[in-house]
Amino acid sequence: MAARGRYRRISDVDRNRLIDAFEADDADYLQVADTLGIKHSTARSIVGVYLRDGRRNKLPKGGPINQKVDDDMRDALQGYLDDNPLLTLRQLNTQLRADLPDKPFVTTSTIARTLDGMLITLKLAEDVPEQRNEPRILDARVIFGNWFLQVGVLGHTVYIDETGYNIWTRRSYSRAPRGEPARRVVHGQRGKQVNITFAISGEVGQNIIRDCEESDF
Repeated sequence: MAARGRYRRISDVDRNRLIDAFEADDADYLQVADTLGIKHSTARSIVGVYLRDGRRNKLPKGGPINQKVDDDMRDALQGYLDDNPLLTLRQLNTQLRADLPDKPFVTTSTIARTLDGMLITLKLAEDVPEQRNEPRILDARVIFGNWFLQVGVLGHTVYIDETGYNIWTRRSYSRAPRGEPARRVVHGQRGKQVNITFAISGEVGQNIIRDCEESDF
């Protein structure tokens, strides 16, 4: 069996010459192919792609030079996660296509590899109250702390800590840089039901962890 000949790359210049000859009335593109040393089957394939897709040049091959995700796309992905770390890969890709329609099409797998390269990992989400670090809240903490040290301890006050959500049922995952917690800012969730309560008395140590209502106190 005869050895297979070496593949000959067809430059974009020769491709355009073939297509120009095909479109011209006074030229035969197959004769131009003979002049350029291009096989008739290859010439027909080039013209067929042009008629079907309107594409004249050859598509770039893969490799380090052909990177689908550029810095603009990475910055956009980082911005989306800063605003909402709970976005899924599909939602990130949809938002990316809507905001950057001129960029190359990428799959969710490519998005996942890009986030990996940005050292952004998947982890359980942590809710942060919207007003947690506002100046008035910080001032109120100082006032409460001073009161508790001066009056609360002497009055044998029972200090109760509670949350409006059972933390053991949390299953929301989000993305954040490696080594950093994934936090999202949320509005206050305190309601009638207080799911977890931790009570401490300065006089008699007492821990309470059970379901209860505000009326119990």
